[in-house]
Parts: sequence; structure tokens; C-alpha cells
Amino acid sequence: MPESAPTTIFIIDDSPVNLHVLSKLMQQLGWQVLSATSGEEGIKQVAEILPTVVLLDILMPGIDGFEVCRQLKDNPKTRNIPIIFMSALTDLESTVKALELGAVDYIKKTSFQQEIIARLKLQLKLHQANQALIDKNQDLEQQIQVNEKIRQELVQSEANFAVTFNHSPDSIFIHGLQGGVIMDVNHRFCQLIGLEKDAIVGLSFLDLP
Repeated sequence: MPESAPTTIFIIDDSPVNLHVLSKLMQQLGWQVLSATSGEEGIKQVAEILPTVVLLDILMPGIDGFEVCRQLKDNPKTRNIPIIFMSALTDLESTVKALELGAVDYIKKTSFQQEIIARLKLQLKLHQANQALIDKNQDLEQQIQVNEKIRQELVQSEANFAVTFNHSPDSIFIHGLQGGVIMDVNHRFCQLIGLEKDAIVGLSFLDLP
């Protein structure tokens, strides 16, 4: 089995202090941490890097975190990347708006480091479980396509055999291994015996005239 990709946390925050503190905290856990200090830069880099999780601030110069989230969710390449807002805004309206835009969590910057890490770990586990389900469904879909292709090939093979069997200039019959019961005959065989197909099928070869 191939090794799983390393956990990559991408932080979008215009505060160098926040970036330093968060990066150091997460790197201690063995996570790869990348960052951008503006929404525009963050959108571009996330689409190129495709990190495991995006940690996103709201209040930034230029486009704010809400718009960043909207654009990431509108992009097919990035829409499935979990986005966690981490903001100094503590009002209910901001939290609700973040979740409605597709964020998986909203963490207040006043939270303790242990809480931040615990909630990040939870979202990582949920993302991994969801990705495993997506991969399994893709494998199942591929198997369904393979089975359908095999079925179509068998149908075509049977059709080709039927044409060859029925139009062969040689007389052909098919019988079972036990008792010699005739299971099928072609048109030429019927002509030679002088009986219709329905009158022949089911007879023993020894019963033929």
C-alpha cells in the first residue's frame, strides 16, 4: 500500500504573530504548515498545494475570510478541503455565516491551545474517514464499470456465436453430457433430419430418426 500523504495545514492570516504561534504549535505535532498573509494569495496557493486542512482568519485586508471560503468552495479542485475558521470575532452571526459557507468548524482565537489542537485532530479524523469512503466508492464504481464491460462482451460473444451457429453450412447439434439429451440444433441439422427444431430439442440422440 502507498504511504498516506503527510498532514498539511494551510493557514491564511494577515497577522505574523498568529502565523508564528500556530505554525510552531502544529509543527511540534509533525504536521507540515504552510501559510499566506492575504486572501488572494491564500486562494491561489491552496488550489496549487491542495492541503489537508485550511485554517482561515476572517478579518484581513482585501477580501475577507468569508469570501475566501466561498471561492474555495466554488472551485471543484478545493471544495472538498475542510475549512476551519479561526477568528477574534465571537458573535453568533459570524459563526453561523462561516458554517453556512461550508466551514467544518469555527474556533475563537481566545481558545486554549489544547482545544485548538483537539478540534483540529477531530476534523482531520473526520476528513480521513470521509476520504476513505470516497476512495472506496470510486473503487466500487470502477469495478461496476469493469463488470458492465465484461457483460457487454459476453452478450456480443453470444450473439456472434448464435449467428455462426445458425448460419453454418454444417449440421451442428449441442447435447448434454448426461443422457445425450439434445439441447440445441442449427438450421442445417433440422434440414438433414427433416424435423423442426422444437421437435428435436429434448430428445436423446439415440431417438433421432
